[in-house]
Amino acid sequence: MICARFFQNSHKHHSKSVVRALQLYRKHKSPIEREQRRQQKEQVDFTAAAEVNPIALEQDRSRYIPSAIRDAVLVRDQGRCTYVGPDGHRCSESRRVQLDHIRPFSCGGEHSVANLRVLCGAHNRHVFQRSLVQGQNEVRAE
Repeated sequence: MICARFFQNSHKHHSKSVVRALQLYRKHKSPIEREQRRQQKEQVDFTAAAEVNPIALEQDRSRYIPSAIRDAVLVRDQGRCTYVGPDGHRCSESRRVQLDHIRPFSCGGEHSVANLRVLCGAHNRHVFQRSLVQGQNEVRAE
């Protein structure tokens, strides 16, 4: 009897702990929350970024997209696919989305908020295949 009461009380305590842990995890992983925390912590100095040596940047090109840029794009696009079909309807997919370079990385496209967009996997492949068919490997703008 004492064991059962102890288990019931500890179960309630553990369930509250689990719920709180999940809430903290969601808040920590949310792109919107990360972007807000980042804006509060640091003020970006764009003048210093403009003084970076472009030759050094070209040698260190990486496909890694910094989390600040990734979060800014996800917040701007509301975490949804940005593909707009011929009928004017925007895709509503918000799961398994990908960041897509408007000007492809392989053609010199950079990791900037202006050059990135959110697409679902199907539309990312569709846009790429269409650009190959049309011969638009330089710029894949919609």
